[in-house]
Amino acid sequence: MYQQLEEGGYLERPTPRSENRFDRCVNAIFKPEEFQVGKTSVSCSLLTAIKRKNPLCLINPIFFNLSW
Repeated sequence: MYQQLEEGGYLERPTPRSENRFDRCVNAIFKPEEFQVGKTSVSCSLLTAIKRKNPLCLINPIFFNLSW
């Protein structure tokens, strides 16, 4: 059971939020949401803008990212 949790990434610590307000604002705009599709990780600025309801996310120069 422990091995399955570790492979699924459930035991990883989340990155702590920055105390700097400007850093949090920039991360909210330029750090895309990652979606899991099977074992593949997909991030897209269009989907991030829809999920966060923030049109500024469309400024991100990386429109589509796929990694496996």
